[in-house]
Amino acid sequence: MDSMVRKMGAHQQAFTNAIEDGDEVQARNHLSEIIKFANYLDNDLTDIVTKSENLTDLSGVSHFAGGVPLVKFNETGSKFDSSQRADVLKGYMPPARTHGTIKKVTGTFGRRV
Repeated sequence: MDSMVRKMGAHQQAFTNAIEDGDEVQARNHLSEIIKFANYLDNDLTDIVTKSENLTDLSGVSHFAGGVPLVKFNETGSKFDSSQRADVLKGYMPPARTHGTIKKVTGTFGRRV
């Protein structure tokens, strides 16, 4: 998102320079780029706000550390529920399964015994 803001700022500066130089064609090109980046940013911010409004009620959680609910990492993970796909931000790819620990392989496959 920061890069889009910087690009929009660069086009805004170029738009201002084109207006001062009297170059209407370049001013129109930069204005259309500003509108494009503004629409992208508006959509991203709308998605973020919408997803933040769908917060889980944590009133039943009794273990907090510094005001943040604790997560138990010793539980076995579950398969990703595809009905929650709309709750993740665009571009985020959740793993198929999550679990607390990664276990060291102890088999003999591929080793010379």
